Amino acid sequence: MRLYHGSNTDIKEINLALCRPYKDFGQGFYLTEIKEQAEKMANKEGDVELARFVAERKSGFERISP
Repeated sequence: MRLYHGSNTDIKEINLALCRPYKDFGQGFYLTEIKEQAEKMANKEGDVELARFVAERKSGFERISP
């Protein structure tokens, strides 16, 4: 499964301490399967940085380059 995170900064690793606490579903690192949705979320913040992750049930998340 490929998942995307849209941001205005380059995401090298997931750090929940840097996530805002009052998002729609609480503090967390939000991902989507829809690349365009991640791009729209990044556009709200300014410059677009897209982080792409591969999720595997056994090993968790692994970041891959776009």
